[in-house]
Amino acid sequence: MEYIERRAHGLLSGRSTKARISDLATLGEPACAFIESVVAETLRQKYLAGFDLILELAGSPHIEQLNIVTLNHDTLAEQFLAANGVGFVDGFGERDGDVRWSDDRVYDAPSARVRLFKLHGSVNWYSFGDSASRTAILLGANLAAAKDGKGHQLEPMFRRPSFLSGINKATAYQRGIYADIHFRFYDLLRSCDHMVMSGYGWGDTVINFQLDTWLDRRRRNTIILLHEKPEQIVERSLIMASAYDGRVRSRQLICIKRWLCDISLRELEPHLLSGTGRV
Repeated sequence: MEYIERRAHGLLSGRSTKARISDLATLGEPACAFIESVVAETLRQKYLAGFDLILELAGSPHIEQLNIVTLNHDTLAEQFLAANGVGFVDGFGERDGDVRWSDDRVYDAPSARVRLFKLHGSVNWYSFGDSASRTAILLGANLAAAKDGKGHQLEPMFRRPSFLSGINKATAYQRGIYADIHFRFYDLLRSCDHMVMSGYGWGDTVINFQLDTWLDRRRRNTIILLHEKPEQIVERSLIMASAYDGRVRSRQLICIKRWLCDISLRELEPHLLSGTGRV
């Protein structure tokens, strides 16, 4: 920040270094919002290849409940499940005009066999309201024209969607919808003993601590890691790297050097059948 402050010259009006860095933050906020908006628009694309394993897991008679936990902001998992007729709950209620409001209670429905948890938010989540905000999934394409089921105009708090990025995610985990969904994730770790992991780069310290604690809690807790070169991602997390060799030897961490798109349920079943049926 000090380097940028020195290079910014006349863009910053503050007289002291502290004041100029404050000016820099004022400029940086809309710049970050612009970047997030561009990323969000890019992630709206539809690309449904490579998810066949998820479909097999959702339909397996040996799996009592499938819980899909993702840090991605895109909607590819939802699109794929819907396109293949798989019912699932995602933490939002029934349609209300142009939106579906956040409703944590849907996860407790007896019919919730496939559940989706998006720990970092989503490109179709938006915050609405004036003094108090509510999060909803926007069903239409026009945010400015969104209305509820009674025809009332909805006021978006921000024009960009609600998802987490940057280095301050851990703080956001304690607020609003993110607090609710991370509570659900913590509770999920207490009831599941097998996890199929693919695509996670092990770069989130809070999540890594939770995974490490989960592996320590019960000897039968197992991560099945799908990655062509697992040693590359282990190096990104000191928390996981410190116990990596021991986890592999004890079979708590099973590394399969294949991507999710290249493996079938038949190949995973020997590792899953010893569990409780909640994945």
